[in-house]
Amino acid sequence: MAANGSTTSTVHYKNNPDNLILVAQEVGDSTKADAMWLKNIAGTTLGFEGSEDAWKMTNYGGQPMIYSVDLEEKLAINAIDLNGTTVTPIGFSAPNAGGKYRITLEQVVNGLPYTAILEDKLFGTFTDLTQGDYSFTHARWQAEGPRFALHTMGAALDQPEQQGEATIAYQDGERIMVRLGQESNAQLTIHSLDGRMIRQVQANQTLTSIDMAGTPSGMYLIEVRGSNSHILKVFYQN
Repeated sequence: MAANGSTTSTVHYKNNPDNLILVAQEVGDSTKADAMWLKNIAGTTLGFEGSEDAWKMTNYGGQPMIYSVDLEEKLAINAIDLNGTTVTPIGFSAPNAGGKYRITLEQVVNGLPYTAILEDKLFGTFTDLTQGDYSFTHARWQAEGPRFALHTMGAALDQPEQQGEATIAYQDGERIMVRLGQESNAQLTIHSLDGRMIRQVQANQTLTSIDMAGTPSGMYLIEVRGSNSHILKVFYQN
């Protein structure tokens, strides 16, 4: 990878932790590449933990940079508790504006692989990196916060239940994210507990984002209408 990297102190484990590795590479030039690591360590957070994490150092020589972000701090190695559903902000920079790049995922795990879905906020798209790479053109991202986010789900969460009700819902900022289980296409309707309809969207993507801005905190019901219709609960806090 890039010549300038980051180091961290050696930590010894009884079992090596699971690692998710994102690699960003310039299309057509394999020498222009960089990587970042997410480690599954129980009890750790997105923020910097000195015994587990490493800052991201600036790359030179035309190299791209990919890193996780916490409060505008860039991390090359980030220990996060990945046993639930997590959303990790992912930053990217490169000197070649307009250049084409590819993001790939490598998993070094002890058991089943994780689901890892890359969100490109510039286009509002979601790509399951376990099914293939994501290619994009590097543009001048002007919005607040990084352009990408990695939505990860542990293998246990990703296994369909007997009734096929493996739909997953969780909050990300002012959004509720929904990943369908065995459904490939479904209508999602969010109701308050007193029966009022709050939002209604069509879900037919890898991951569906539902805007909840301005909605009061509380418990909501998500009605999933498809071949296996069901209802699940989600708590939203604004």
